[in-house]
Amino acid sequence: MEEELVEEKKIGKVFLQTYFPDQEIIKSIQLREREAFIEKALEERKNFNIPPFGFMTSIILSSHTKALVLKYASRLAQQDQNSENIKVLGPVEAPISLLRGQYRYRILLKSKSRKNLNKFTKKIVEKTKLPSSVKLIIDVDPYSFM
Repeated sequence: MEEELVEEKKIGKVFLQTYFPDQEIIKSIQLREREAFIEKALEERKNFNIPPFGFMTSIILSSHTKALVLKYASRLAQQDQNSENIKVLGPVEAPISLLRGQYRYRILLKSKSRKNLNKFTKKIVEKTKLPSSVKLIIDVDPYSFM
């Protein structure tokens, strides 16, 4: 059975909720200035060294014990912070900080070199002994920060 694509011109409403309504990127969305939006988004990404201008890895840690997961996350984040131009951010509570009885923290690693970022991630995880009750997930090029 062949599907026919139908283009509809229905008008809808979109609601944006933000603490920063005066940001240029928000204004470009309001004014439907697609090119301006893309330019501002890329400019911000370049300024903050995030994809496509840099590389990111997220380390998500979880445990039934909040103090234990925070202690491990802190130790992990303090390993060789000045190594190979890697920026270590965190640990911070994950946006969904309690999921299925597990307390969650995340560490974000940023670099201009994928190779250095991968080596650094491997090194800090191997150097810090993981307690059996702490789960660790490495997310390369995270799509979201949940």
